[in-house]
Amino acid sequence: MIGRSLKKYSTELGFKISHGVAYGKYKNYIVTLHEGVGWKAAGIAVSIADAVAVEKIKEVLSDTEFNKQYSIQQINITQDLIEIIFLDHLGTMKKLKPALDAIFHKLSENQVQGADYCSRCKNAFNGNHCQIIKVGNYVYGMHDACANSIENSMLKNNNDIKKGSVGGGVIGATIGAVVGAIPWAVAYYFGWFVGWLGFLIGLAAKKGYEIFKGRETKIKAAVIIIVTMLAVVLAEYATCLFTCFYQFKTDPEFAYNSFSLGQVFSILNYAIVENNDLLVSMIIDVALGWLFAGLGIYSTIKNIFAETSPKHPVFLDDPSNQ
Repeated sequence: MIGRSLKKYSTELGFKISHGVAYGKYKNYIVTLHEGVGWKAAGIAVSIADAVAVEKIKEVLSDTEFNKQYSIQQINITQDLIEIIFLDHLGTMKKLKPALDAIFHKLSENQVQGADYCSRCKNAFNGNHCQIIKVGNYVYGMHDACANSIENSMLKNNNDIKKGSVGGGVIGATIGAVVGAIPWAVAYYFGWFVGWLGFLIGLAAKKGYEIFKGRETKIKAAVIIIVTMLAVVLAEYATCLFTCFYQFKTDPEFAYNSFSLGQVFSILNYAIVENNDLLVSMIIDVALGWLFAGLGIYSTIKNIFAETSPKHPVFLDDPSNQ
């Protein structure tokens, strides 16, 4: 996504805007700009030879005072990309420009290779064609063969995520949810607040899905959500049922009457219908269970959608050809 202020800055730099990002060459580096809610990001395509060199650049850019001065929330460095995340607030654009210039100066001082080198194989172009390619949220320059290799690798990954069994995943998620519901039952028996334990059910359902090698597509998220919601309801009902059964079996007041589990089941259902306090209490437990389960698996579900979405590189126009 490109907002108005970032778009204006990109235009000033002569960048192109395509597929939700602005990209172009600046100070002999291929740079990508984009933003989201509460942040702006700049990605600098680089060619760093090895992990040792990456660590050296991390030390160069790990200036706490500098980052604080320019509202830099995070800097991520790999062999092919330096990603700078800025906190987005009033005045961010005034800080973003000098911050990037200072970072480019540091990269140049430390001889970090940029647009003249392939981000994949780390070799110089030496007059060979430079293919501009967007992978994920960032734009790189690569040899044609390297760009094609990236494309083939991503297509293979798209096929790999379709492997696995939906049925196996459902079974695994169900078993995981049952296991995750055990702490709920224990807490309920002792009269403790149980709603917050809903997050364990969600996490256990996810783990069960993965152990049983469920298919890694968006259906994974749907299965985990549905199984978790049902498991919270069943955990609440089952713990009520067995608590009542245990009380009937152990309370001297009912010693003369040997209640079967089926009879207790009928009694509990009648009590739920006739006793509003019991019904409201169970609804509150379930609602809180859903809430905490949702909080517990929110980031997981978000990651599932990101990880299982088919990924394709985008071949872009060379920003030098304006």
